[in-house]
Amino acid sequence: MVDFDLTIGKILDWSKRDEKTLGVVTANHETVGFALNGSSISSKKVDGKFTTKNHTGVMVPVFAYGLGADELTGINEN
Repeated sequence: MVDFDLTIGKILDWSKRDEKTLGVVTANHETVGFALNGSSISSKKVDGKFTTKNHTGVMVPVFAYGLGADELTGINEN
């Protein structure tokens, strides 16, 4: 995750300087769905568990920065 974050930072820096570069970050699927099964405000605890060991059909986010980014951001069908 640190390497991913550093890479995205470099892409954003490049896009800011170049003004013609479009950087796009997305995923092709979500893995190991996670569900909240209950919570307690008084005890400040949340009960959750993984619902699958495989891919899910959950929509994936698209993040874009640079020229034309407004055409690509949002949540898209998986």
